[in-house]
Amino acid sequence: MERATSLVVGDVDDLAPEDMRRLVTEAVAASGPLRGGTIAGVFEHPSMRTRSALGVAAAALGATPVFFTGDEIGIDTREAAEDVAEVLARHHRVVGARLRRHATFERMAPRFAGHQRPFVNLLTDRAHPTQAIADVITIHEALGTLEGVRIAWIGDANNVARSLAKAAGALGAEVRIAAPAGFQFSEADMAEIDAYLERAGRARGAIALFDSPTSAARGADVLSTDVWVSMGEDPAKRSAFEGWALTEALVAEASDEVGILHCLPAHRGEEIEASVLDGPHSWAFRQAGHRVTAMVRLLAFLVDRAGSGSIERW
Repeated sequence: MERATSLVVGDVDDLAPEDMRRLVTEAVAASGPLRGGTIAGVFEHPSMRTRSALGVAAAALGATPVFFTGDEIGIDTREAAEDVAEVLARHHRVVGARLRRHATFERMAPRFAGHQRPFVNLLTDRAHPTQAIADVITIHEALGTLEGVRIAWIGDANNVARSLAKAAGALGAEVRIAAPAGFQFSEADMAEIDAYLERAGRARGAIALFDSPTSAARGADVLSTDVWVSMGEDPAKRSAFEGWALTEALVAEASDEVGILHCLPAHRGEEIEASVLDGPHSWAFRQAGHRVTAMVRLLAFLVDRAGSGSIERW
């Protein structure tokens, strides 16, 4: 769905590449553009960093945060997703949603677009754009650029990996995705990523797929991973990832100054060794801090884009 100039952000590629670059490189002075308004967060899944960042961003923009759990709203059980969206669009200046299924986000999005209300994906099974923005902000802060930076993702090529590949690839990084068979990007995933990179003026091939964590890690400037079993998935999935942990041995294959990313929460001793997550190369908690940076910048950008269409007149 083409939404590069809209107020709906379902994934990174709903942002024009030049706007993505601005979000990564330009700080914003939050001066309360939403003073007197509210920002709503809908959470079908548990959340700590995302919910905290949304609350801080609301305060920075002068708004009051209002949070709902999935059980409170009952999307498609108590009330249709479209009806929920219609009501929230009429009540709040900005809405973010963490939803089990990306298809639900897509069904809700037109209602917000119709009311000129920013609507942001706070995580679905398909994408996690606010995490990806925080990741590239972290890399840019640490290295001064993403151009030519070699990023190796180790593990499940999941929603977080998909959004990171788009964001980092569009900003000039070389992204390597190492995943076991059955958990790698599909041809449709690659086509979607390549389409966004082309919009950013990047050549196809900036995203490379690997079936070996060691090969992907070799010479990398950044190593990144995530939990092996995401919310709502079958725990039996773990067995497919034996030998895919982000270990000291993999760190030794990377560049001497490699940075380690993990979107958290982490399972030390499972997808990442404790000595790696807590070691001198780790940027994981710096990355977690930039969840706020990313949220404030993105919401400020969308509120500015919404303009007078988002101003309340009671």
